[in-house]
Amino acid sequence: MHLAGMDAKDDYDRIASKVDELTEQYEPVKDAVEETAENVFTALGMVADELQAGFQRVRKSLDED
Repeated sequence: MHLAGMDAKDDYDRIASKVDELTEQYEPVKDAVEETAENVFTALGMVADELQAGFQRVRKSLDED
């Protein structure tokens, strides 16, 4: 194998190893972000439900007048 090709392979192996290491280190962060996103989505749904109920109460109150 040509020396430049060997250097390129060594660089590739080093970079691939670093990518694997970073992927492993950031897995907990990814999981936390996914869980947080789910919680935010759930909370937004609850807010939307509360707003809808509030508007319905106001509309009903105005209809009674």
